[in-house]
Amino acid sequence: MSRLRCYKIAANAQEILAKANKSGIFSPPGAFTQFAADTPQYEIDLDRNQLSALNVKFADAMTALSTSIGSSYVSQFVLDPRYYQVYVQLDSQYRDRPQAISQIYVRSSNDNMISLDQLATIKPFTGPAVIPHFNGSRSILLQGTPSEGYSSGQAISIIQDAYKSSALPGVDFDWSDLTQQQVAAGSLGALVFLFAIIMMFLVLAAQYESYIDPLIILLSVPLAIFGGIRCDRAATIHRSHAL
Repeated sequence: MSRLRCYKIAANAQEILAKANKSGIFSPPGAFTQFAADTPQYEIDLDRNQLSALNVKFADAMTALSTSIGSSYVSQFVLDPRYYQVYVQLDSQYRDRPQAISQIYVRSSNDNMISLDQLATIKPFTGPAVIPHFNGSRSILLQGTPSEGYSSGQAISIIQDAYKSSALPGVDFDWSDLTQQQVAAGSLGALVFLFAIIMMFLVLAAQYESYIDPLIILLSVPLAIFGGIRCDRAATIHRSHAL
């Protein structure tokens, strides 16, 4: 994706998903994404001028803030005979609201204890909690499972059509995991199947020392496949009526 703002990319992703879900081929809840661009968050801004005026080092203020609100690794030990890691962190009741920074102090260069609320301002905002990347670019993962009776190839085609009709300029897309391998393989399945038939014919010809007997055996394979498909369909129809 290009350098579009996250909320624009998220809105465009929802448009693509809505377009794809109109096809009705995806099983509930349909094609979806877990990305959210409106997660409530707080931004803490340390005033460097105030830090300098109160003789507080920026690194010390950040350490006090990150250790108290987040956590900081201290040590490790072994006991009976399990391995434990030690972290320093404020109890939840002392860090569950923005005003808690007024109870966090940092030591200045002249040994004065300065409250962090004198050094920092807190601003609420909404944005993505995590911005995933794919191939070095900001990305949003779209997921979906085709319903019974539809193939993964049909689902791929629907997503491609939805992207082409709804994507903003500068927004690109790519496949991952098994879908990427399926798209990369393309029509190789038919070539592999043809190659398998040729190899089977050659093996049978060598075994029977004849070019006629392998043909007779191979010609029976489509009939067997057709019979298996018919039996499967008949069983499916029977189960549907039973339900």
